[in-house]
Amino acid sequence: MITGALLVGVIPVLAGAITMVLADRSIGCSFFDSMAGGDPVLYQHLFWVFGHPEVYIIILPVFGIVSHAVHRTALFSLFNMIGMVYAMVSIGVVGYFVWAHHMFTVGMDVDTRAYFSAATLLIALPTSIKVFSWLTAMRRVHVASTVSWYVLAFLLMFLLGGVTGLVLANSEVDLAMHDTYYVVAHFHYVLSLGAVFGLLTGIISTHDSITGYRLPLLCGRTQVSTLLAGTTCVF
Repeated sequence: MITGALLVGVIPVLAGAITMVLADRSIGCSFFDSMAGGDPVLYQHLFWVFGHPEVYIIILPVFGIVSHAVHRTALFSLFNMIGMVYAMVSIGVVGYFVWAHHMFTVGMDVDTRAYFSAATLLIALPTSIKVFSWLTAMRRVHVASTVSWYVLAFLLMFLLGGVTGLVLANSEVDLAMHDTYYVVAHFHYVLSLGAVFGLLTGIISTHDSITGYRLPLLCGRTQVSTLLAGTTCVF
């Protein structure tokens, strides 16, 4: 539901930006042509109003997948379930109003940069609620379950991506880090690694629920008990 609401809010903005670009290129308009009085930074605003919530459109369903997987794997129900729901709502709402932290280098004034830095840091609060709730529920899990290891891998990747995001939320630091591999690493730890591990968690958890057979964690040709002996594992 939260993902659907975000899509309804941001897709029209992207459609409008694309329409304006086509009008510039095809019928002689000048929305983004600075030579004719247009503003190219306006395109960046319109794109990132879509582009940043799109990140949450991708990761919020993964949050739900991981929460269900933890709920099935843990020996007791998912900790702080109502708080997890409100945390996702908060992430969706706040994430809609922080788009310009992608644009600190375009020459925004100090007050605007201060607002977007503070709003970006605010997202860390509901996200931390989710992470600590997952960890609390994971205190007692079936260690031999493949799902639990994928959940831990997701949390590790997501935490690395999130912590680097907090660093980049500072506008002054972002000016120095802009266009470096630090930004690339931040983005891909969250999505290319975190989201993928979350999807794999969902696939394995769904397999366990449908078939009733819990996939064991295999280490070569041996069982999990050999893990302590230092055997190389393939998840």
